[in-house]
Amino acid sequence: LDTLEFWETELFSTLTMEVDCYTFMALVNAQPETSIQLLTMSDGSDDAGAMTFGWIISLPTGQRLARCAGPAYGPYGSSFRAEGYGFLSVSRFLVRIQEFCQQQPTWRIQMMTDNQGLLTRVETSLPFVDPFPNCTLQADWDVTNEIVTSIRQLNTIPTLLHVKGHQDDGADYGALPLDAQLNV
Repeated sequence: LDTLEFWETELFSTLTMEVDCYTFMALVNAQPETSIQLLTMSDGSDDAGAMTFGWIISLPTGQRLARCAGPAYGPYGSSFRAEGYGFLSVSRFLVRIQEFCQQQPTWRIQMMTDNQGLLTRVETSLPFVDPFPNCTLQADWDVTNEIVTSIRQLNTIPTLLHVKGHQDDGADYGALPLDAQLNV
């Protein structure tokens, strides 16, 4: 972490690994290649301009491997930007853990968030190496562009999935499906 630029170091301010990075890699590599091997869930919040993000990584079995939370920055607070910071942080984590462990896995990753607008923006930008000029004028383009750049650095493009948020409002946590539990 000490070798990264400050903006990226801040994305890992409270990183907690449940297993060491080599065990992380081994556990994911042990998952069947015919199905999703790794799940990520990111979220963000804006409370009167004070933005924060969080994310968690899990195996499809439910075993949690890593989690992180931290502040999101920008001139104007927005839920979209905070959600974007969470997605960016987990994207950069996947890039950096592969780099640190000197492996180039071709995992089948499912990246999830409860912000459909963020997913739409990322999905529409991924096919194009150079952004369209009008896209660069969108609010929070700096964050979404870094997400797209990070995802492209992975050996395989992950599946992006919207998960309905706040499903725990009407149900017990233990009764929720794994994706909803991760969102909580």
